[in-house]
Amino acid sequence: MNDPIRLPPETFRRGIIGVFVDRPVTTLMLTLAIMVIGVLGFTKLPLRFLPGGMSENQINVWIPVRQDQSPQEIQEKIVEPLAESIRTIPGLKQLRTRAGTGSGWVSARLDEGMDPGLASAEIRDRAQRAMLKWPAGVDRYFTWKEDGGSAPLAFLQFLTPSQGPEWNHKLDQIVRTRLESVDGVGRIDLWGLMDESIRIWFDHDKIDAHHLDFATVMRKVRTDNFAMPVGELEVEGGQKSFLVRVDSKFRGTQDIAQLPIEPGIVLGDIATIERRPEVRDELSRFDGNYTCTAVVRAAADANPVATSDALHAAMRELEADSRLTGFRARWLFDQGQFIRDGLGNLVETAIEGGVLALLVLWFFLRNWPMTILIALSIPLTLLVAGAQLYFSGGSLDICTMCGMTLAVG
Repeated sequence: MNDPIRLPPETFRRGIIGVFVDRPVTTLMLTLAIMVIGVLGFTKLPLRFLPGGMSENQINVWIPVRQDQSPQEIQEKIVEPLAESIRTIPGLKQLRTRAGTGSGWVSARLDEGMDPGLASAEIRDRAQRAMLKWPAGVDRYFTWKEDGGSAPLAFLQFLTPSQGPEWNHKLDQIVRTRLESVDGVGRIDLWGLMDESIRIWFDHDKIDAHHLDFATVMRKVRTDNFAMPVGELEVEGGQKSFLVRVDSKFRGTQDIAQLPIEPGIVLGDIATIERRPEVRDELSRFDGNYTCTAVVRAAADANPVATSDALHAAMRELEADSRLTGFRARWLFDQGQFIRDGLGNLVETAIEGGVLALLVLWFFLRNWPMTILIALSIPLTLLVAGAQLYFSGGSLDICTMCGMTLAVG
């Protein structure tokens, strides 16, 4: 039986450094293993703009109001019912509301231990309940979360040769559908599309000639446009049942014009009904062209750089599509390109700092072997940091790269 390997006593007096100095092969293999693990960790680290947890979790709700209502009315009729409903959610830290011309806004800040995903679902549920109390015509709301990693993936402007239903349909059905199919894209919000609206122009002289009350006419127009279930109809001795629903919705301008106001008088006798385009939320132009603004949001755990590259490729396909002649995109913000440029600048800065640090070391040590040994330890420690980031669930972002740059210096 072989005797166990015994290290000389002076090895233990030199501590753990002595163990590695006396075993160069073991030291080399351990160093190579650390390098391999570090390289694998760096190549698999997700790229991010900012790490999560940079700011407190916050969920915003925005309600567009296309009706002509004052901020005070929006606050009382829309924002307050929603805020009262959201206040019943346990775990809220702060709730703020705001109302302005054409919109209302609610911001809910969460406690540190509250799950943002569960809180988002709870807020959407409360918004659906509050919507039942909102005025007719206010039927949309938008929610989004804010934290360190919630920045939009991109802001774009879609430039079109004209504005109208045709291009609205193309942007909504062709452009949006193609971009939302890109791997890594969560959703796309479009701003600047046009809606079609029905305008009723009343002739007050005709109303007076027919001895009609204008308030009665308006009440008649509002109450006659509805759809509601009225009950259940059983046939064949109760073996079959059908749900009965009354649908009295207007189908077009002709239906509105034929609305009875008084015996022998219809709405078309006292008013002109026409279909006109209406700005949904905003209208903008750039370089003589109508524009539609798009906000691209990434899916959960998507790689912003890879998603941005795929988004650029999809945009080039759309610009070459024969159905979209005259269409082009203008990039206002691209998170993937921003990350790529920022990380590239930090890498250049780290290299320059490392070279300057080595020159300073050589100036004081005046020993090239010792200086080179220290130079080799710098990338090894960076690889260890990359492996630690990967296995701890971190990311390669602006903050971690700044820390590594400072460590090199």
